[in-house]
Amino acid sequence: MWQNVMVHGMSAHLALYRAPGRAVLDAGQRAKELGGDWPQIMAAMVAEILRQGPGTVSHHCLTAEERARLCVFDVQSWSER
Repeated sequence: MWQNVMVHGMSAHLALYRAPGRAVLDAGQRAKELGGDWPQIMAAMVAEILRQGPGTVSHHCLTAEERARLCVFDVQSWSER
């Protein structure tokens, strides 16, 4: 998630997520602005993921029980053309 922000920019990535995911990105941005390094940024984001509830942030963050009934995969936007 954060690697994509570094490649594509925050505004492009914010458009991909609803409020819980945007809160995770905001937590990463705050950690970075406070001078955080990679592990500190990741720790801030993980804490926010856990606070929001992993499944509300991304369906890639499912429990084993949820994965048993839901299959998640990504489709590149260029492949939809």
